[in-house]
This record gives sequence, structure tokens and C-alpha cells, in this order.
Amino acid sequence: MVEVGITVKKVLVARAIDITRETYIGVVLDRARQSVTVMASDEGGVDIEEVAREKPEKIYKTTIDMGLFELMPYQARQLAFKVFGEPELRKQATRIYLNLFRAFKENDATLVEINPLAVDTASKIYACDAKVIIDDNGLYRRQELMREPEEDEVKEWEAKKYGLSYIKLDGNIGCVVNGAGLAMATMDIIKRYGGEPANFLDIGGSSSPEKVMKAMVRLTGTNEDKALKILESANLITVRSMKEGAMKVIELAGRAK
Repeated sequence: MVEVGITVKKVLVARAIDITRETYIGVVLDRARQSVTVMASDEGGVDIEEVAREKPEKIYKTTIDMGLFELMPYQARQLAFKVFGEPELRKQATRIYLNLFRAFKENDATLVEINPLAVDTASKIYACDAKVIIDDNGLYRRQELMREPEEDEVKEWEAKKYGLSYIKLDGNIGCVVNGAGLAMATMDIIKRYGGEPANFLDIGGSSSPEKVMKAMVRLTGTNEDKALKILESANLITVRSMKEGAMKVIELAGRAK
């Protein structure tokens, strides 16, 4: 039975490769070491996290000197030597490792990896699959890397245009909150009383009128009574506490099913 609901917009077709070996290479922002780590393994084509758990000795790492912020050729050769036995494969791998690090550095990435980095029957190395994560804060410098959003990403991308933080969830109660901490607390209290949030939406703690027009905030604090009267005059439901609000919205969401 074929599932429907998501439109297929692109189909990628690649030439088949007669693979004899699968390896791994990745460059990752290592927050624990406050540096960048290059990881290579001769166990590619599988979940690298699983390899790290079950066979940590199969993960070869080198830490980048952040003063130089370069993968030096000798470091790339050392990694290639551990993964490949044949001189020609080591030479190819070294070049790929250096190019991969350059791609990481030049594109504000937090992760780039090739898995598998495969060897064919003619002893040539191919990047058969890759993953790249770009730091959102650097995307304005990399407009050429922007892609069209998938069908289930449209709302998140739309929110980003207005400086809003939005994540779609599976519930039926919408959350529009000013501040990430308050947004988390709002979702927690909804779940505590048996509801399910439909989203995380943070419009920011210091929002402009334009941003607020794209969302809707809970008015409390100075002149709270006046704000409540304004909302009531617009036939909007008002409450006096988070608990009351969570219970009310859960009741209304259940009534709407």
C-alpha cells in the first residue's frame, strides 16, 4: 500500500558503483573540546554513532589547532594511513580529506561528512553519500546554499523570515509566546494537564510591532487589567494564570475534535 500526502518534487539518479569497501570521513564542530575534530573510520556505510559506541577503536580522530584552523596535509595523511593500506588509496583519500575540511571551513558548517566514502573494483574512491549542516547564523553569507523548503518545512522557513523561532509538533494546541524559556514552560504546563502542543513558537523577548503582528502574545504585567478588558471587548477568552490558561485551552481543543 502506497502512502500519500507528500509530493515528490525531485528524483536524484546516480550511476551505480561496484563497491568493494565503505569508509567514513567527517568534520564536526566539537563543543566539548572547543575545537573542530576530523574523524575517519574504515567502518563506513553504517550509523557512525553505533560504531563509536560498539567499536570506538575504529574511529580515528585528529583535533584541529584553532589558531591555524587548518587540516594540515600530514594530519590528513595520518588519517588516510590508518584507514587505507594501499598507497594509491591513501593518496586519493588524503586529497578528499583536505577538500572536505576546506568545504567545512569556507561554508560556515558545523558538520560535513561522507558516509560511505567507498572504494570500487578499480581502486577509485567515490563520495557516495554526504551530509552537511550549515550554521544558521552564517547563511546570510551563503545564499547560494539556500534550498527550497520541503513541504513540511514551509512554516518553519516562513517564521525565520520574520525572526521567529518555530518548530512544528504533533499536538493540537498552538503556542505563541514571547521568550524561549516561557515557551518551554508553556508547553510543559500544557502537557502536565493532559494536552499536546502543536508547535513551539518564540517571537522573542524584545519584539517589534511588526513581529507581533505576525503572531499573538499573552499580555500581562503592567496595565494587565486594561489589557484583559481590551481582549474581553474583542470577545477573546482571558484567564488569570498559566494553570487556568492551560486547562481552558485543553478543554477547548478537546471540544473542537
